[in-house]
Amino acid sequence: MAFYCPAIVEEAPRWVYLFCAISIFWYQTMDALDGKQARRTGTSSPLGELFDHGCDAMSTTLIGLTFACTMRLGSGWFFFFVTLSSYCVFFMAQWEEYQTGIMELGYMGVTEIQLL
Repeated sequence: MAFYCPAIVEEAPRWVYLFCAISIFWYQTMDALDGKQARRTGTSSPLGELFDHGCDAMSTTLIGLTFACTMRLGSGWFFFFVTLSSYCVFFMAQWEEYQTGIMELGYMGVTEIQLL
């Protein structure tokens, strides 16, 4: 996406948007399944959880950039605010889990919110 809209205001070809949508769906599905499989087989570990959260942090950046390119936000203050707010939400959820030992998301989880 960044190749086709480097200034975050250009329009990318339609196939790029479709590819991004499929990639995000694939990432969310695999991200949800790997943790469930590790817990089911008894192979989960703190290192695996740290690696998973690290991958989630990197994907937050890429998904935010994809959103900004899709909406053609440009590189102004609004783009900065949207990006910073997604980082803050992600950081606060991780901090809460670190302090309490439980990631409580309520009725709507991360996957459901991203699908909205």
